[in-house]
Order: sequence, then structure tokens, then C-alpha cells
Amino acid sequence: MNPNKHYRGALVILALCALAAGCASTPTGGGDDAEGVEVQPFETDGGEASYHLLLAELALERDQFDAAASEYRKAAQLSDDLEIVKRAVTLSFGLGRNTEALASARRWVELEPASIEARSYLARIHLREGDTGKAVEALEALVPLYGDVPEESFLSLTGILLEEPDQAMAAQAMARLADRNPDVASAQYGMALMAMQEADYDRALRHVTQAEKLRPDW
Repeated sequence: MNPNKHYRGALVILALCALAAGCASTPTGGGDDAEGVEVQPFETDGGEASYHLLLAELALERDQFDAAASEYRKAAQLSDDLEIVKRAVTLSFGLGRNTEALASARRWVELEPASIEARSYLARIHLREGDTGKAVEALEALVPLYGDVPEESFLSLTGILLEEPDQAMAAQAMARLADRNPDVASAQYGMALMAMQEADYDRALRHVTQAEKLRPDW
């Protein structure tokens, strides 16, 4: 018998047991499962990550979204596979499970620090958690990743913020960015756009006037 196939079969049984009957979330050594398969402890993080990934997919099939997000997060923490980590972030983010999404986004940044997508998710999750300070830190870390032209970078950041459902929170983040970058026209222009979203026309006028002074050719 193929031992890998045998082991995968044991994982399936354990995963179903964990979801349906409340068994332990990880295999333990020295015992036999329902079909007489001896289950050994995980020898590698990758093996344990595969187990949590299986649990996550089974949970999704059963519409157990909290469990799916939790198991994907566990898999992401143990795995170096970017596809697993990305899936953990996008799934949890889409489900609105911010705690799980944040942990997985941090793992993604750890594995791929120059990823614009990873740091964008990190910033957006912090915003949805109401942590403007951490969101601004994540947004500022994005600036050099867009290239050597700050004007273009801040236009990209504005685009990220305009996608957020809580525009008041997004405007707070943009205001901090504009205050920290008073000589960058696109930062001032971005703040003007965000102020317009909030119908704060006086503030919008101030920032767009400042942008025009910095870049009269615009």
C-alpha cells in the first residue's frame, strides 16, 4: 500500500471527525482511528498545514465559515506556500473575519515583504479594525513599492482608500498621509478626493488648492 495515500486517508478521517464529532484538532501518536489506521504525530509543519487546509475545505463545504477561516489561518501560519497564505487572506477578508485575515496578511508580508497586494490587504484590514495608525503605517510601507515617483504612489494609495466601505475611516488615514507629505501634490489631491466623498467641500478645496500650487501644470 502507498504510505502517503494511507496517511492522507487518515487525515480525511480525522478532519471529518474534528468537524462532526469534536475530536482533537491535531492527530496524536499511539492511537488507531475508526478504520484501524495508526495515526502518528505530524513530522513537519507542512504536514500539519495540509491537515488544517483539509479541515478548512471541509468546513467550507458545510458552510462553517468561522471554522474555515480559523483553519486556513492555522495552515497559513505553518506553511511557506504563498498560494495557501493568499487563500487564507482572501477568504477571511471576504467573510469579514478580520482577526483571521490580519494574522494571515501578516504572514503573507513576512513571506513576501515586497508584495503590494499583501501590504494593501494589511492596510485595509487595519482600517476595518478601526486602527488608523497601523493602517497608515502599512500604507506608507507601500509608497516605495510602487516605484521611484511619489506622485504616482499616492494616487495608488488613494485608489485603495476609495474602495473602503467606511469612507470616514479611510479619510482619516488619507488625512494623516497628506499631513505627513505636505509637499507631495498627489497626497493633497488624494485628500481632496476623500473630502469630496465626505461632502467636506471646504477641506477638499484647501487640499486641491495646495495640490495646484505644488503642481501648477496639473
